[in-house]
Amino acid sequence: MTDEALGDRATTSSDTSERELLLDEISRLEQSFRRAKDRWNRRYYGTLLGSVLASASAALVLKLETITGEWKVDLAAVLATSAAVLTSAMHVGGFERRWRAARRARSTIHQLRLQMLDSDADLKSVNHGLRDAIAEYDRDASGAGVGAAQ
Repeated sequence: MTDEALGDRATTSSDTSERELLLDEISRLEQSFRRAKDRWNRRYYGTLLGSVLASASAALVLKLETITGEWKVDLAAVLATSAAVLTSAMHVGGFERRWRAARRARSTIHQLRLQMLDSDADLKSVNHGLRDAIAEYDRDASGAGVGAAQ
C-alpha cells in the first residue's frame, strides 16, 4: 500500500472516530437538555397552576356562604399568601426562562443530530454549533442573555 493510500485511510479513520465522538456527545446533550426541559416545564407550570388555584380558592372561601367559622378568613389568607409565594418563586427562580432555554438548546442539538445524518456533514461546523448551543443555553438559563435576545 502506498503512503498516500495509508494517509487517506488514517484520515477516514480519524473522521469516523471524530464523527462517533460528536454523535455520542450530541446524544448525551440531547438527553440532558430534554430532561432539563421536562424538569423546568414541571416547575414552571406546577407553580403557575398552583398559584392560580390557591388564588381562586382564597376568593372562593371568602365568597361561599356555606363556609362559616373563624378559620374562614385565616384559610383565605393562607391561600392568598401561598399564591403570592408560588408566583414569586417562579419569577425569582426564572422557571419560564430556564424552560425556554432548555427547549431551544434541545432543538438546536436535535438539528445538529440531523446534520450528522449527512455523510458529508462538516464535522468542524457541527462541533462549533455544539459549543455555541451550550454557550447559548448557559447564557439564557442564567439570565445573562435576557434583554439582548428578547
